[in-house]
Amino acid sequence: MRSNSQALRLTVLFLMAALELIFSFTKLGTIPMGPLAITLNIIPIGISAVVMGPIAGGALGCFFGILSFLQCFSVGVPSEFGAELVKEDITKAAIVCIVSRMLAGFIAGILHDLMKKKAHINPTICGAAAGACAALFNTILFMTALIFFFGSSDYISDMIAGRSMIVFIFAFVGMNALIEMLISTVITGASAFAMSKTRLFGK
Repeated sequence: MRSNSQALRLTVLFLMAALELIFSFTKLGTIPMGPLAITLNIIPIGISAVVMGPIAGGALGCFFGILSFLQCFSVGVPSEFGAELVKEDITKAAIVCIVSRMLAGFIAGILHDLMKKKAHINPTICGAAAGACAALFNTILFMTALIFFFGSSDYISDMIAGRSMIVFIFAFVGMNALIEMLISTVITGASAFAMSKTRLFGK
C-alpha cells in the first residue's frame, strides 16, 4: 500500500508538471489583464505542495519560475512585461521570476503540513489554505522582488508615474491577485478533498 501511495503521489506530481507546461506554452493558463495576467499556473504548485509537501511545492514552483523566465524570451506565451525586465537586467529578472515562485510553493507546503500533521485540521481546509497561501505568497514575493530589483528602473518608474508605492502595487496586482487566490483556493481545496477520499494517499 505504501509503495502504491508513493507511486501515485509521484504520478500526480508529474501530471502537475505537465500541466505547467501546457499552461506556459498555450494560452489556456493565462487570462490577460492589464500589464500582467491572471495565471492558472499557481494551481499545480498548490496541489503539489498538498500531495508531497514543501520540497515538491518548491520544486514545481521553481519549474514554473523557469518557464515564466523563458516567456521573457517569447518561449511559450510571450511576456512583454518580462521582456522589459530582461532588457534592464537578465540576472535580476531570473531571480524575480524563479525564486519568488519557488519560495511560494515551499511555504505553501510547510503551511499544509503544519495544519494537517500538527494541528490535525480537515484535509479540505488544509488544501484550500495551501492553495490560498501559494497564490498569496506568489504575489507578495514577486512584487517584493520586483520593487527591490527594478523599483528604480526607468520602466517601473514610468509605470509608477508619481504614485505612492502602495497605490502602485494595489493598482498593479490588486484584482489579478484576488482572482488568482480565489481560483487556487477552490481548486486546491477540492483536489485535497478528492485525495482525502482515496486510501492510496493515506491520511
